[in-house]
Amino acid sequence: MKRHHDQSILVKEIRPIIFGIEDSLVSTLGVVVGIAASGAARRDVLVAGIILVVVEALSMGSGEYISSKSDEQVRTGANDHVPIQNGLVMWVSYMAAGIVPLFPFIFFPNSTAIPVAITVSALVIFSVGAWKARISLRKTGPLRSGLEMLSISVGAALIGFLLGQIASRIS
Repeated sequence: MKRHHDQSILVKEIRPIIFGIEDSLVSTLGVVVGIAASGAARRDVLVAGIILVVVEALSMGSGEYISSKSDEQVRTGANDHVPIQNGLVMWVSYMAAGIVPLFPFIFFPNSTAIPVAITVSALVIFSVGAWKARISLRKTGPLRSGLEMLSISVGAALIGFLLGQIASRIS
């Protein structure tokens, strides 16, 4: 009974959880890998990444709150605690996921941290996609769901890396 209750809470909050994790991993990975690939110092990569994660988590959390509240007011006229909960879930998801691509830059030089950050982030993205399939009512296979989320996310993050490569040739 408790497992079903816990799972129903996850299903109810799946949108801000998936959105927060995916957006944070892609944005943070794209920025830190792009900055590192441009030749920036490791400290600068970390500072930029930390600022990005904190500011974007606040932005995404408040945006989720405002959009949930607006949706609720327009559709039902209600004004209950769900928007606050959605905003908090988005904020926590974004903050937690943002640490993943930053972590390698704490311990490794940029040349090592870049592939480690990409690999670990890709594994997390795939795992979240596979997890989503397990709790979904539409029974998609975990492999397919994980690969879908991975391909979309890595494609977006790749743009950040390419921009870093271009920036390093311009400056």
